[in-house]
Amino acid sequence: MFAVAKVILGSRVFSEMDAVELIGKFKRFTTIKDRKLLDNIVRKELYHYSEIKHDCENMTETLWRLITAIDSKQEITVHYYKMDRTFAEKRVQPVSIVFMEFYFYLIAYYPELYDEPRYFRVDRIKDITGHRKYFALSQIPDFDEGLLRKRCQFMFYGKLRKIRFSFTGPSVQAILDRLPTAKIIERNFGEFLIEAEVHGDGIKMFLLSQGSWVKVVSPSDFVTEIQEEIDKMRHLYENT
Repeated sequence: MFAVAKVILGSRVFSEMDAVELIGKFKRFTTIKDRKLLDNIVRKELYHYSEIKHDCENMTETLWRLITAIDSKQEITVHYYKMDRTFAEKRVQPVSIVFMEFYFYLIAYYPELYDEPRYFRVDRIKDITGHRKYFALSQIPDFDEGLLRKRCQFMFYGKLRKIRFSFTGPSVQAILDRLPTAKIIERNFGEFLIEAEVHGDGIKMFLLSQGSWVKVVSPSDFVTEIQEEIDKMRHLYENT
C-alpha cells in the first residue's frame, strides 16, 4: 500500500482530491498503527502535491466511462483538445487504456479504418458521447498493450522500425530500462552498441535528450532525421 501510494503521488495524474481519496481507501485496510505510519510518510508529499492540469471534469469518472465503453464494445465520440489546443470531435471504437509518462491514453480505432491505432490523452477529453452502434473484436486488429509499452516512447505516432545506436554515457542500464526491447550488441571500452525495436517518433526525443552520449548508427533514414534535428537546434543558437 505504501508503494502504490508513492506511485499515485509520483504520477501526478489524479487531482489532489482524488489522490487523497484513493490513499484514504488504502488506509482502511491497515491497522491503526500502520495507518498512522502511512499518514506520516505521505503527509509532506500530499501537502506539496501538484496535479497535472486536466480538461476533463473528473479523471476517475472519465476513465470509468471509457472502461465501460471498451467492455461493451460501444462506439463513442470523444470531444477533446488536440496538442495545439484546437478542439476536435472523433467517433472511435475504443479498445484499451494505457498509462505512460504521466498520462492515461485511450487507444482506439476509427470505424472501418484499422491501419493504425489512434491515441487520445484522457486528460484532454472534455466529454464523451455514447452511440447505439456496437462493434465486434473480430472487426479490428488484435491490440497488444504490453507490446506497445515496450516499443513506444512518449506515445508519439510513427512507424515500427529497428534502430541501432552507440552509447557512451555513465549508465547503460538506464537506457535498457527506458527501452525494454533494447539489447547490447557489442561492448568496447565503455562504448555500447545497442539495438532496439521502437514504434513512433518519441524515440527521437529520448535519444536527443542524451546529448553527445548517443550516436545513431542505423537505419540510414533515421540517422538523417537525427542529423536534421541537430542542425535545426544548432541554427537556433547561431545568432545568439
